This record gives sequence, C-alpha cells and structure tokens, in this order.
Amino acid sequence: MDLTPKQQAIQAIKEAKRILLVSHSDPDGDALGSLLALSLVLKKTDKEIISVVSGSIPKIFNFLPNIGTIKDELDGIKDFMIFLSEERAKVARLSYKLENDRLKIVISPKSGNFSPGDVNFAYGHFNYDLIIVLDSDDLERLGAIYRENTEMFYKTDLLNLDHHSSNAYFGKINWIEESASSVSE
Repeated sequence: MDLTPKQQAIQAIKEAKRILLVSHSDPDGDALGSLLALSLVLKKTDKEIISVVSGSIPKIFNFLPNIGTIKDELDGIKDFMIFLSEERAKVARLSYKLENDRLKIVISPKSGNFSPGDVNFAYGHFNYDLIIVLDSDDLERLGAIYRENTEMFYKTDLLNLDHHSSNAYFGKINWIEESASSVSE
C-alpha cells in the first residue's frame, strides 16, 4: 500500500537529523508563521534545524517569537576537503592553527617530501538530510537561496509543503493541500 504524502512527510522527517527549512523570498505572514511553527516543533524532536529565506523580513513581523533565528543566507552547506597523496612521502605529523584569518596546516613527512602536486581539493556531500520548502509553488520563488545553491535542491531529499493550486510538485514528497487557506493551517 502506498503511503499518503502526509505519511511520507512524517517518515522523511523522522529519518532526517539536519533539516533545512526554506520559504519564498520577501516572505509574508504565512511563510514566516509556518517556518517558525515547524521549526519549533522539529527542535523538540532533537533535530538540527536551520531556517532561511531570501531577502529581508518585513519589520511588521518583528513581534513573532524566534523571528531572529531565520537567516537570510546559507552557510556551511558543504564540507571542504583537502586530500594529500602519500605516494612519494608518508605523513609523520599533522598540525594546524588559525593565523590572521587563515588556516595554517602543517604536514611533516616521515621521509621524502610533499609537493603542491600531491594536494587535491573537493567538496563533500551537502550537510542537510532533508530540505522542507514551505509556501512556495515553485523553486524559483525561493530567490537567491535557490539560485545560488541549485545543485543542493536536486541532490538532497526535498519535502514540498504548500497550499497553492499552481504548485509545480517539485519535491520528492509533495504534500499540497489546495483547500487550505494557508500552509500554517
């Protein structure tokens, strides 16, 4: 038997540890209210929750509890990895320290020498298990958060919670309640 969108959403949330909540740019009351409410509920389940919207939050909503927890940009979405080949030399010691806003990494060889050609860089996996998009009928409506991180939205499980009849059903899970007056409802 197939699970309903609600059941799929609950299962995805239970399995996730780090969840990104995002709503449309230049948010209105429904976007902010649903974002804040879901964030509060999920934090009670010991999930790591990050809430973000593109653009500024209208001052009229400053009275909302925890409004200051909503970020306007993403940071730390991927790990940056450094690889060192040990073909020509083996590592004896590794140390690091922060000097003048620069990370200094010192790798001492047991014998032989390392060269710049022995070093490679890469990004790791995205740091979110689940993205929940609230009150957005398509991903473009998310603004800069989507435009600057498009790959993340296609490589991370995405739960689409909305009430608009124009919704593009862009999520892996799409829980769309067209009869609802708002996502908050």
